[in-house]
Amino acid sequence: MNRILLFIIASLYVCTTFAESTIAIDCNLEGAIVHIDGVYKGECPLEAVVRAGDHDISIANKTDNQISYRFKKHIKIGDKVTQRVFAKLVAEYAERDWRRIEKHGSIDEIKGFLKKYPQSKFENLVIAKIARLEKGKKLYFDGTKNVPNCATCHGDDAIGNVGLGVKPIAGKKVDYIKDQLNDYAKWKRNDRGMFVMGTIAGELTITQRNNLAIYINSLPVKSK
Repeated sequence: MNRILLFIIASLYVCTTFAESTIAIDCNLEGAIVHIDGVYKGECPLEAVVRAGDHDISIANKTDNQISYRFKKHIKIGDKVTQRVFAKLVAEYAERDWRRIEKHGSIDEIKGFLKKYPQSKFENLVIAKIARLEKGKKLYFDGTKNVPNCATCHGDDAIGNVGLGVKPIAGKKVDYIKDQLNDYAKWKRNDRGMFVMGTIAGELTITQRNNLAIYINSLPVKSK
C-alpha cells in the first residue's frame, strides 16, 4: 500500500514539475530569430512548447550588416497554458541617435533617422517633429497671405543681412526665438525692427511662431 501511495505521489510530482505549456510569439519584424533560455527555437512567428515556470525570451533580426533590432523579455508561465507574446523589436542605438538630434537636428537629419530606424519607439515623436519643421520651413520661405517670408531679410540660412542690420538667428534656442517673436507680437520691443517685426509677428498664431522657432533652431550656424 505504501509503495502504491509513493508511486502516485512521485507521478504527480513529475507531472507537475514537467507540465508542458506553449509560448506563442509574434513579432513586428517577421523572420527574426527566437531563442528561449538561450536555445534556438526558430523564426518569428512561432509557437514553442516549454515547461511551466520562468523563461527568458531573446529575439534578434537577421542583421546582414544592417541595423540590429532586438527584444528581450522574462516571463513566468503556468501549467498547460498558452501565453502569447508580441515582440516589438527595437533598434539598438536608436535612443542614443535620437537624443543627439532631438533638439537641434535638421529636417534631413531627422528624416534620415526615421529611415534608419523605421519602427523605433520614437517613431511618433519623429513624425511629429518633421511635421512641425516642415510647417516652420514653409512659413520661413513662403510666409502667409498677410505675412511676408523671412528669407528676404534674414537670408535663406538665417545668417542675417549686414546691410539691413539683421543679425544671425540660425541655431538660436527655440525658447529664445519664441520669446523674441512673442515680444514683437505684443509690441514690447523698442529696437529698429520693432515696426516691421511687430506687424509680422502679430499676424502669426502662437503655433506658427513655435513652428518657426523650431525650424530656425534646426539651421546650422554659419559664417557669412
